[in-house]
Amino acid sequence: MEISDVSCDTNPIERMAIDWGGEAPNATLIEADSNSPALFVSNAPEQVGEGNPGQNPQLWEFGKGPWNLCRAHLTGSNVPTRVRVFLWHVTRLQAPSYWAVRVGSNGTGGTVSNLKSQVANELTGNLAQHGMCFADAQLFGTLNPVGGGPWDITTEQTIWSANLPVGSQNPSQFQFVGCILEFDVSATEFTIRSVVSKESGSFGTFATQLAPPRNNWPNQTGQMPVHVRGYWLRSRLRLELPGVFDCNPVQPPGHFFDYDFCSDSGAEETYFSAVNSLAQGSSGPPPVEGSTDNPGAYGANLSYTGHYKNSGSSAGRLYVAIRARNTGGKYFGAGRVVLPSAAMKAKLPPIPDSADQKLMGYDLTSLYPEPVPSGEIIVPADDVVRDVEVVLATTSF
Repeated sequence: MEISDVSCDTNPIERMAIDWGGEAPNATLIEADSNSPALFVSNAPEQVGEGNPGQNPQLWEFGKGPWNLCRAHLTGSNVPTRVRVFLWHVTRLQAPSYWAVRVGSNGTGGTVSNLKSQVANELTGNLAQHGMCFADAQLFGTLNPVGGGPWDITTEQTIWSANLPVGSQNPSQFQFVGCILEFDVSATEFTIRSVVSKESGSFGTFATQLAPPRNNWPNQTGQMPVHVRGYWLRSRLRLELPGVFDCNPVQPPGHFFDYDFCSDSGAEETYFSAVNSLAQGSSGPPPVEGSTDNPGAYGANLSYTGHYKNSGSSAGRLYVAIRARNTGGKYFGAGRVVLPSAAMKAKLPPIPDSADQKLMGYDLTSLYPEPVPSGEIIVPADDVVRDVEVVLATTSF
């Protein structure tokens, strides 16, 4: 297992009972942070296998390969200064496989430098450990520095690669390969692609065939899911939670506000849509065989600012929690209360959406504030509107 304890060293938070709250409108987008890295996501297809179109027309046949998994060609103002790669794949190939992220400048010259990473490569039946670690290292900026570089990208270069043994045909096991990469780019033209091959060092070219987004392995309902693939100009969104929560307990709306995170038609999913991606398909920009939506905001950091006050006559208390619901799968990631002062950061272990609704969440204020958590934010009875900021990252949904 290639995973570092240094870059993802926060402790998981305990799950706790959280009652349902009053529904609130979706968060609205304040801005896509211009200082955040561009986001390149390679998760489609999530599971790569041999395929057999003769048995099921939804399957794609790997053949000899290689296959590009995602690719983007940027010019002009779209050339990034820093890139984050989120790569998350499972292999069920019946032969060893070779994986890489390749970058270049289409012959125009340039460099890649300051490479950092978090990598996992193992046979496992539980992806949550790696997912929490990825989200933690990405959100809290603790990726591991990588030796070497800067790389001259006048000709295309491999900046990351991994070798995998024969993939497991056991549905409960995964031959998993994944990474978070971040690096600086200095170029006037930039290409990036993720690729898988059955031949060591044989990664084809940017024009190599693009794998269909669908998997080569059915889910529990027998369908071939479609996963995320794309390239977006920013990886951090700043969002606002509408309304002002009154911490006076005798006033409406009651004890809780419930806000949606990455919900259908929400600002997060709208920004990370296939339409907004600059990844290339087989015959041009999306949507031709190119990008898919990123509804879980994989590889992204999301910063939510909410507003609260206390209109009562005595001090009130504010609690901030995250709960999974209607996800269709287990949620795991990382989170932190940033304002009014920093609380301890924490991994968020899996919460199945079928769990008891009172055991579906984490009280983020249980770690607030540093260095001695009191588990609550005291709100003076002065009717002053204040802000609370929560940052989140997710790697499964």
